[in-house]
Amino acid sequence: SGVLNDAPVSATGDVGGGADQISCRDCLVHAGDNRLTVDGEFGLDGDVLTFAIDAPALGTLWPGIGGWLKGEGALSGSSSRPVFTGELLGRELRFAQWSATEITIDSRSSTIRDLDLSVSVVSLASGETDLGSFTTSGTGSPESLQVDLDWAFRGLNVGVEGSVTRTADLFEGSVTTASISEPNTGLWSLDKALQFRMVGNDLTVDQHAWVSEFGALQVSGISVTEDETAFSANLDNFPLRFANSFLP
Repeated sequence: SGVLNDAPVSATGDVGGGADQISCRDCLVHAGDNRLTVDGEFGLDGDVLTFAIDAPALGTLWPGIGGWLKGEGALSGSSSRPVFTGELLGRELRFAQWSATEITIDSRSSTIRDLDLSVSVVSLASGETDLGSFTTSGTGSPESLQVDLDWAFRGLNVGVEGSVTRTADLFEGSVTTASISEPNTGLWSLDKALQFRMVGNDLTVDQHAWVSEFGALQVSGISVTEDETAFSANLDNFPLRFANSFLP
């Protein structure tokens, strides 16, 4: 027992293990109103270590963080290839200038080398700047990842499916399908897969096109560096009457 950030702390349970394995039987930790339970072993094949957390006062654990966190899961596999399965739910989260109404993380048997997880964020903001809400999921390895993303922001809805590969400081990838829906111009869809690459902070997006019932937006390419951003595009078969709603 003790005190953490002026809140009482207590712990009970049977902790043991050796060089290759840790054990925590019926372990319970209280820190103010926050509660963590752990039970099982981890380190050898066949071991399972379960946990459950209920932390309504995160600021007690780390001043500067606010909000509520709850979840449960299990750590299995060996110490050289751990497997994490579980779900975490956070609400009214705050850290520095960042905040979110709700964050959900769902890991489906993810390892260090083989990821299978999804993240959902509601009302993300940086200071007073609203960044919208999004859901993303990823499967694969850190070097080769399949990604789905759905993002909603002030009436704008974006859906993307693609893949990313990483070698050293080079990121390459493709967007296989994508759509953008917004109140004024309706639904736009990616005509065919586009390729992109990022070296350091420099981004290059190859030629691609977006199509809708109003016509097509042909993008010759996009280049973003530390010093400048270059974008070249033209509209095909776009009816001028569409601009009437934007004119005085």
